[in-house]
Amino acid sequence: MLEFYISLDLLSMQIVEVVLRQGLVHPITCVPYLIALETDPQELNSKLAHHLLMNMNEKYVSLNKFVFSFPFSGYATYQK
Repeated sequence: MLEFYISLDLLSMQIVEVVLRQGLVHPITCVPYLIALETDPQELNSKLAHHLLMNMNEKYVSLNKFVFSFPFSGYATYQK
């Protein structure tokens, strides 16, 4: 049963990756959640979240100042 949840988590992260790459959501809306997912105990999820954040950092350089001033409420929600 645990393997099902792990694969479901990975599938969810891959969906987020596709949505971001296709530009279906504004990248700034995903930043707090990706930062929270970087702390996930599952290494695949944390690495993918980190990879997505690094890609957004390179692609959207102008958003860097706004991103770091954005409140990270998603982090606290995910950790509960």
